Amino acid sequence: ALENYPLRFETRPLYGDVDTNRHVNNVTVARWFEESRAQLNHRVAGAARLLDPPPGLQLLLVSIQIEYLQQVPYPSTVTVAAAVGRLGGASYAVAHGLFENGQCAALGESVVVQARDGRPLRLTSEERAALEPFAVFGAAATEEAIG
Repeated sequence: ALENYPLRFETRPLYGDVDTNRHVNNVTVARWFEESRAQLNHRVAGAARLLDPPPGLQLLLVSIQIEYLQQVPYPSTVTVAAAVGRLGGASYAVAHGLFENGQCAALGESVVVQARDGRPLRLTSEERAALEPFAVFGAAATEEAIG
C-alpha cells in the first residue's frame, strides 16, 4: 500500500513517454524509480554528496529489478514512492512503488552500494541513522507494499 512508503511524489507521464497504445513505456517507469532513489539519497546524504561527492566516494547502483503489474494510461497522474527495504554493511535496498488511481502499477527494488574508489565502504552509524526514517523493516518491502 502507498502508506508503506515514507517518500512519495506525484508526476504525470508526458506524451513522449507513451507507446502507440497510449500506455506509459517501461523506460519511463525505470526513470521515475531512478528519481525516487535520487530524492531518497538527496534527503539522506544531502545535495553536495549526491551532486558533487568527495573525491573517490560513490553511491553505486548495482542492481535494479522492476515488476510491471498493470498498464499506466495516458493521460494520468501517478504517485512514485520509495522506502529503504533493508540495510547491509555497505549497501541498502530501495523499495519502489508506482501507483495510479489508487492501484499499484509497478514494484521495484534497487540496490545501492557506498564505495570509495570502487570498493565497498561500510555505512557509518550516522549514515545508518539517516536512512532509518525511510526504512520499512520486516518482510521484504516489495511484498509489504502490495498488502
